[in-house]
Amino acid sequence: MPDTPQIITFDTSLFLFVSFAYFSALNIYLSIYLSIYLSIYLLTRHIYLLIRHIYLYIYLNFSISMLSISIYLHIYSSIYLSIYLSIYLSISFIFLHIYIKLLYLLTFYIYLSIYLSIYLSIYLFIYLSIYLLTRHIYLFIYLSIYLSIYIYLSQSVHLSIYLSIYLSIYLSIYLSIYWLGISIYLSIYLNNFVLNHSNFHRPASHSSFLIVEVSLQSEGCPSGKSNNIRSS
Repeated sequence: MPDTPQIITFDTSLFLFVSFAYFSALNIYLSIYLSIYLSIYLLTRHIYLLIRHIYLYIYLNFSISMLSISIYLHIYSSIYLSIYLSIYLSISFIFLHIYIKLLYLLTFYIYLSIYLSIYLSIYLFIYLSIYLLTRHIYLFIYLSIYLSIYIYLSQSVHLSIYLSIYLSIYLSIYLSIYWLGISIYLSIYLNNFVLNHSNFHRPASHSSFLIVEVSLQSEGCPSGKSNNIRSS
């Protein structure tokens, strides 16, 4: 009869220990899963933004290169047309006077077009260089700020993962030890209470003989000595 409360108390403490161990393992798994999911989501978001900025930079470079090609084509076509017209008009002797005037006008137009093309090319080159320089500076500042924020966020994500794992392990160990101590204390307290209650309802001689026999058997004495002590 006194062994039954001990078995019930041990099963209860074992159930409490297993339930708290399962709760701690579930807490650790959820914290690790949420940390990994958030880190992967932020990483993919930052990579998508970086790809967008790279695409914008390539588009701007392509548009500038096409603008420069169009300027070169315009200069080439103007020079080619002026030379072609001058050669064509030089062949016609009939319209010599017209040819001279046209030649003068064409030369003036050629010089003016060359001057304007050079001026426009220099102006556009300076303007585009300054514009691209400022754009590159802004883009560099933006990318540096973006990379610093990305590095800070990645470090904060790593720190949050480490702190969550550390706190979950620490709390699980602390709660396991705490509830294990409480279960051991309750089992000892209930065992003593049951033993005192059972000794209170039994006769004094039988309980004293039982306590002496249990103590001698726990110390390793043979049964003959225990019988001698009982007879005495």
